[in-house]
Amino acid sequence: MHEAVTSSREIFAFGPYRLNVTEKLLEKEGTPVLLGSRALDLLVALVEEAGVVLTKRDLIAQVAILSSSGRYESGSGCVNDFPVF
Repeated sequence: MHEAVTSSREIFAFGPYRLNVTEKLLEKEGTPVLLGSRALDLLVALVEEAGVVLTKRDLIAQVAILSSSGRYESGSGCVNDFPVF
């Protein structure tokens, strides 16, 4: 369950965590949590769509929109290289 802390839904609080979407910052009890950019983009996509079942295709598309280039740094990196079932 998430709680929008601001009306613009840029900051979400859930349990001991606080996610600032604009700053791409996750904190646990005020301490920054280090996440890779892909993990953070996935978290943002899931939190923004809380309560909605996302297909793998929807999630990959949402993360591609969130990433600045639409590509990942690890592996071959291209979003289109991920298998979609």
